Amino acid sequence: MSLFLRRATRPLLGAVGYRPALARHASTFRNFARPRRVLGPIAAVGLLSAGGLAVLSAAPPASGETESTAPTGLSPAGEPKPLASSSLARVPFNQLLRSYFVYTTLSFPFVVDYAPALLDFLIKIPVVGTLTVWGVRHTFFAQFVGGETAEELLPLMRDLRQQNKASILTYNVEVDEAPGAEAQWKRNIDETKRSIEVMGQYAAGQGGIVAIKLTALVPHATALENISKYLVSARKSSSVPYPGTPEPIDVSILQGTAKGLPDPPAADIAEIRAMYEGAREIARTAKEYDIKLLVDAEHTWFQPVVDAITLALQQEFNTKPSYFAPPKATVYGTFQSYLVRNPAHVRAQLALAKAGGYALGVKLVRGAYHGQELAHAAEHGLPAPVWAEKPETDACYNSIVRLLLADIASAKGKSGTAVVFGTHNRESVETILEGMVGEGLAVREGDRVRIKPEVEGRVAVAQLYGMHDNLTDYVAERLVASSPVATKCIPYGSIDEVMPYLGRRAIENKSVLGGKGGASEERQRMGAELWRRIKGMVAL
Repeated sequence: MSLFLRRATRPLLGAVGYRPALARHASTFRNFARPRRVLGPIAAVGLLSAGGLAVLSAAPPASGETESTAPTGLSPAGEPKPLASSSLARVPFNQLLRSYFVYTTLSFPFVVDYAPALLDFLIKIPVVGTLTVWGVRHTFFAQFVGGETAEELLPLMRDLRQQNKASILTYNVEVDEAPGAEAQWKRNIDETKRSIEVMGQYAAGQGGIVAIKLTALVPHATALENISKYLVSARKSSSVPYPGTPEPIDVSILQGTAKGLPDPPAADIAEIRAMYEGAREIARTAKEYDIKLLVDAEHTWFQPVVDAITLALQQEFNTKPSYFAPPKATVYGTFQSYLVRNPAHVRAQLALAKAGGYALGVKLVRGAYHGQELAHAAEHGLPAPVWAEKPETDACYNSIVRLLLADIASAKGKSGTAVVFGTHNRESVETILEGMVGEGLAVREGDRVRIKPEVEGRVAVAQLYGMHDNLTDYVAERLVASSPVATKCIPYGSIDEVMPYLGRRAIENKSVLGGKGGASEERQRMGAELWRRIKGMVAL
């Protein structure tokens, strides 16, 4: 969905100091890990027995919660029934143990808090560092990352397709604020284009989705922050809360055609314009292969640049309407519902798209930087840009779901707006399903919802790989269309490249630990299935 923790909060696995040590261990680690994959389950069992099984024994499955129970939506009382997972029963026992260990670990906030320092210490010790990286690879990396290369993901994507699930392929690297990281950004452009080619060949003209991080395409993070400040100051006064919403002046600044403004910092704007040209290369490749391109969101102090480039790409690459067809979205921007600006921001971008005659592509998410946004605002004496409480974020997300579905339904489905709903929240999924039926975009067929042909390809519901498979199964089973609507976002990259991503997964699960849908719920799902299998073995 996107999104890092190098400033206000140090990530569980993604601190800057890890990269040099990881590079030293990389070749040893790969030679050590690949021939001995059988040790992964053994290591997982050992770690599990050290503490995880105590939780398993205390948490048998809830009454009536079995893998054979088909999800049927709302109960007579109006409450969502517990979700079974049709795919969980197919997961090998050793993978269940791994998942249970990972989510048991993430269920303890102190582990997330102290792991950065511990890993930083261990990874610098000869031999111990190699073993530490190997352990991360066979637990957290295996849980949340599809593989090291785009090609490695092909069997996984085919397997998901057999389950009526689509895939979002994402090369999960980001801006690196460490010294000496400048040369990587050009390689990131090439690798992102290659991931689009792999997805295009896999999809074979049937459409596919690739997510990108624009911030991985710039040499220095300071350029992002400095030009973001410049863009905000150059805009006309707006009622949209910080960081505002992109305007045509943003695109003019990117393209060097703006007049009557003070000159932006020369070195910084040169880097951002190079970033923009790299993004255009990627978007051209996506257009060539008929691939949807999802632009991930960032911290608010980077977001104005990301918004400006996304707007420029949408104006250039999202198809204009014709007599025979509505406009078609190739480039999708990410809209974060934990930001106070989001309702006004979405409305402003819908209006801009209609005025410009192009399709608005939206990836709607809640957001992954709440703690960092609060810390940054406090540090700089700024108002918090995020909602104070999670229910406010939930209400914002669901209201925008209804707004976007109503827009898709407008003009008899010819508005061109297209949405990827990124959510791990059951209530939001029900809001999407009910909204599609209510707006006439889909019809009920018993317990299922069939999407109308003119809407197919314009609505997707996505969850992250390694998380909430039961919710993905539910969407796959309830929504009927000629192509999958349920979608998994699958990151890939070498272990050192995706360390920040793994850190976010830990932080996100910690942040929602006290509510529904966090690490505790995932642990309970895995524990229930393990318990079911163990009871079956004992019965034999």
